Amino acid sequence: MTLTWSHKGLDKAYSKEIYQLIKNDWKKVGSLPEGLAYGVSLPWQGGMLILGGEKKDGKAVSDVIYLKKNDKQIKIVK
Repeated sequence: MTLTWSHKGLDKAYSKEIYQLIKNDWKKVGSLPEGLAYGVSLPWQGGMLILGGEKKDGKAVSDVIYLKKNDKQIKIVK
């Protein structure tokens, strides 16, 4: 049996966009200061925490980012 990977040969995307599921549809609601990948996100105190991750240059990020939606804007706190 041969395994085929959907990502083989493709570049990794490091996205700055922040999306929220609103009425069964993903909507762009903001942007991070820079694109990240491989971080952990979880709900916390009415917002979301993003823990660590990796930058496009491959450097690890140890930051904790707190996202909170106020009215229609996203507040980003490091």
